[in-house]
Amino acid sequence: MTTHVKTGPRAPLPFLGLACAVGVSTLYYNQPLLLEMGHTYRATAGHTGFVAVATQVGYALGLLLFVPLGDVLERRSLMMKMYGAVAVALLLVAVAPSLSWLIAGSVLIGMFSSVTHVALPIAPDLVDEAQRGRAIGIVMTGLLLGILLARTFAGWVSKAWGWQSVFVVAAVLNAAFVPLMWKVMPKLPPKQKLQYSEAMRSL
Repeated sequence: MTTHVKTGPRAPLPFLGLACAVGVSTLYYNQPLLLEMGHTYRATAGHTGFVAVATQVGYALGLLLFVPLGDVLERRSLMMKMYGAVAVALLLVAVAPSLSWLIAGSVLIGMFSSVTHVALPIAPDLVDEAQRGRAIGIVMTGLLLGILLARTFAGWVSKAWGWQSVFVVAAVLNAAFVPLMWKVMPKLPPKQKLQYSEAMRSL
């Protein structure tokens, strides 16, 4: 018996992997830049270390608070809003006037970077059951490449134009996914009608 693949939505899989790479990479840009940040704000290594911690704390909050929205809201629209929000957070970090503002902006970056975990479960929904393993593999490849290459990208851009430019470039990349999501991804309604409180209780 021949299994027919859904030819319509297959095309977004590589795009979805790229989206995950861009989204998750924002979590790691600050790690090779902490020394430069410390020089900018005249802070000790112990204090600038809170920037990396704040990003991961924000990410945990995003997983808790935003990812369940994927069961409640239309997911393409949700991802567009989260990419727009992380772009704004990245710009706030780029122009942060003090270390405290930098840490606060890093929390926001982490929270909205959880968009990757809204995008990842979409992959198996875009193909037939027989193709789901391949679909997840494609998107996970993008996610892992984002993690691996983020620090290299940040170091290279920082050496050329300074650490703030890393976050400006990242903001542009994330903002670009707002219209791209609208153009490339199909509309993705929730699988079942749930209230946000019900989705949270289901955790």
